[in-house]
Amino acid sequence: MKGNTRINLGDTGFNLFGQIFDISGQGFDEQNRFFGFGYNFVGDNFFFKPFLAGHNTQSTYFNGSNGYVLGWTASYDFSAMNQNFTLFNWHETEFGRDKDYLNVGGKSEKTGHNGALELWWHATDSVTAGLQYRYAENKLGYAESQSGVVYSLKYNF
Repeated sequence: MKGNTRINLGDTGFNLFGQIFDISGQGFDEQNRFFGFGYNFVGDNFFFKPFLAGHNTQSTYFNGSNGYVLGWTASYDFSAMNQNFTLFNWHETEFGRDKDYLNVGGKSEKTGHNGALELWWHATDSVTAGLQYRYAENKLGYAESQSGVVYSLKYNF
């Protein structure tokens, strides 16, 4: 489960950024909390919202400050072949992670990456189909690289 928020600081483009996500299973539980600042670059058919935050982790084997995270979300709406599409990307790079955290799960790198590249086809106002490439390295309790493809079909109420 994952949730995030941005509290805009007036009309400056700057915001307070916060995110919490949980992963659990197979005897392992972890919650990551990011608190920091971001900026909103917004155009007619795109946005790019980078952030820099402190990282706090509470897990089965570690609890405390766990470095920092630099990340972004980005979206671009476009039309092709008389159809509407959205290209979307989110990415997080964790760095300066605590050495005690790295000893859990065999993680050897002080840096971890996590994100997705997504293409969404808005077939109708009610139906959206998506193709997502999901990636992670030294993340979510694992020392190795992880990647996968997610196919989605959504009904929009």
